[in-house]
Amino acid sequence: MRRSTQRSTSIFWTVYQAFMVLVVWAAVSLLIATIAEAQDVQCDVSGRIYDRLSDRLGERRQAVGISGGSLIEVWANPFGTFTILTSADGISCIMMVGEHFYLVNPVTADGDPD
Repeated sequence: MRRSTQRSTSIFWTVYQAFMVLVVWAAVSLLIATIAEAQDVQCDVSGRIYDRLSDRLGERRQAVGISGGSLIEVWANPFGTFTILTSADGISCIMMVGEHFYLVNPVTADGDPD
Protein backbone atom coordinates (compact mmCIF):
# COMPACT_ATOMS: atom_id res chain seq x y z
CA MET A 1 0.00 0.00 0.00
CA ARG A 2 2.87 2.36 0.74
CA ARG A 3 4.25 2.09 -2.83
CA SER A 4 0.88 3.03 -4.26
CA THR A 5 0.76 6.14 -2.07
CA GLN A 6 4.30 7.12 -3.08
CA ARG A 7 3.46 6.64 -6.76
CA SER A 8 0.30 8.73 -6.59
CA THR A 9 2.14 11.47 -4.67
CA SER A 10 4.92 11.43 -7.27
CA ILE A 11 2.42 11.65 -10.13
CA PHE A 12 0.57 14.45 -8.33
CA TRP A 13 3.78 16.50 -7.97
CA THR A 14 4.76 15.89 -11.58
CA VAL A 15 1.36 17.07 -12.82
CA TYR A 16 1.43 20.00 -10.38
CA GLN A 17 4.88 21.10 -11.57
CA ALA A 18 3.84 20.85 -15.23
CA PHE A 19 0.74 22.90 -14.46
CA MET A 20 2.78 25.58 -12.67
CA VAL A 21 5.21 25.81 -15.60
CA LEU A 22 2.23 26.32 -17.90
CA VAL A 23 0.78 29.03 -15.61
CA VAL A 24 4.11 30.88 -15.43
CA TRP A 25 4.57 30.63 -19.21
CA ALA A 26 1.06 32.03 -19.78
CA ALA A 27 1.67 34.90 -17.35
CA VAL A 28 4.98 35.84 -18.97
CA SER A 29 3.43 35.69 -22.44
CA LEU A 30 0.60 37.96 -21.34
CA LEU A 31 3.06 40.40 -19.77
CA ILE A 32 5.18 40.56 -22.92
CA ALA A 33 2.12 41.15 -25.10
CA THR A 34 0.89 43.89 -22.76
CA ILE A 35 4.27 45.65 -22.74
CA ALA A 36 4.53 45.49 -26.54
CA GLU A 37 1.02 46.92 -26.91
CA ALA A 38 1.64 49.66 -24.35
CA GLN A 39 4.82 50.82 -26.08
CA ASP A 40 2.98 51.42 -29.36
CA VAL A 41 6.18 51.25 -31.42
CA GLN A 42 5.90 53.30 -34.61
CA CYS A 43 7.91 52.23 -37.66
CA ASP A 44 8.23 53.81 -41.09
CA VAL A 45 10.74 54.39 -43.87
CA SER A 46 13.79 55.97 -42.21
CA GLY A 47 13.72 59.12 -44.37
CA ARG A 48 10.13 59.90 -43.40
CA ILE A 49 10.86 59.45 -39.70
CA TYR A 50 13.97 61.64 -39.99
CA ASP A 51 11.94 64.34 -41.75
CA ARG A 52 9.24 64.26 -39.05
CA LEU A 53 11.77 64.49 -36.23
CA SER A 54 13.62 67.30 -37.94
CA ASP A 55 10.70 69.33 -39.33
CA ARG A 56 8.07 68.88 -36.61
CA LEU A 57 10.20 68.60 -33.48
CA GLY A 58 13.39 70.39 -34.49
CA GLU A 59 15.42 67.36 -33.42
CA ARG A 60 18.81 66.51 -34.89
CA ARG A 61 20.76 63.27 -34.64
CA GLN A 62 23.04 63.44 -31.58
CA ALA A 63 24.44 59.92 -31.30
CA VAL A 64 24.54 56.62 -33.18
CA GLY A 65 25.72 53.10 -32.40
CA ILE A 66 25.22 49.55 -33.60
CA SER A 67 23.62 46.81 -31.51
CA GLY A 68 22.66 43.38 -32.78
CA GLY A 69 22.80 44.45 -36.42
CA SER A 70 20.53 47.47 -35.87
CA LEU A 71 21.51 51.09 -35.87
CA ILE A 72 20.57 52.83 -32.61
CA GLU A 73 20.04 56.59 -32.96
CA VAL A 74 19.43 59.33 -30.44
CA TRP A 75 17.78 62.49 -31.76
CA ALA A 76 17.30 65.59 -29.62
CA ASN A 77 16.54 69.30 -29.87
CA PRO A 78 17.89 72.29 -27.91
CA PHE A 79 14.75 72.34 -25.75
CA GLY A 80 15.54 68.87 -24.35
CA THR A 81 13.07 66.54 -26.08
CA PHE A 82 14.61 63.36 -27.44
CA THR A 83 13.73 60.30 -29.51
CA ILE A 84 15.50 56.93 -29.58
CA LEU A 85 15.25 54.98 -32.83
CA THR A 86 16.32 51.57 -34.03
CA SER A 87 16.93 51.30 -37.76
CA ALA A 88 17.61 48.38 -40.08
CA ASP A 89 17.16 47.83 -43.81
CA GLY A 90 15.83 51.34 -44.42
CA ILE A 91 13.10 51.13 -41.75
CA SER A 92 13.28 53.06 -38.47
CA CYS A 93 11.20 52.44 -35.36
CA ILE A 94 10.61 54.93 -32.56
CA MET A 95 11.42 53.04 -29.38
CA MET A 96 11.28 55.83 -26.82
CA VAL A 97 10.63 59.55 -26.49
CA GLY A 98 11.37 61.78 -23.54
CA GLU A 99 12.34 65.14 -22.14
CA HIS A 100 15.30 66.82 -20.42
CA PHE A 101 18.01 65.48 -22.74
CA TYR A 102 21.52 66.85 -22.46
CA LEU A 103 25.00 65.55 -23.22
CA VAL A 104 26.90 64.80 -20.04
CA ASN A 105 30.36 63.96 -21.31
CA PRO A 106 30.65 63.82 -25.11
CA VAL A 107 33.35 61.53 -26.48
CA THR A 108 35.46 62.47 -29.50
CA ALA A 109 36.43 60.10 -32.30
CA ASP A 110 39.65 59.14 -30.49
CA GLY A 111 37.64 58.04 -27.44
CA ASP A 112 38.60 60.94 -25.20
CA PRO A 113 36.00 63.24 -23.66
CA ASP A 114 35.92 66.75 -25.13
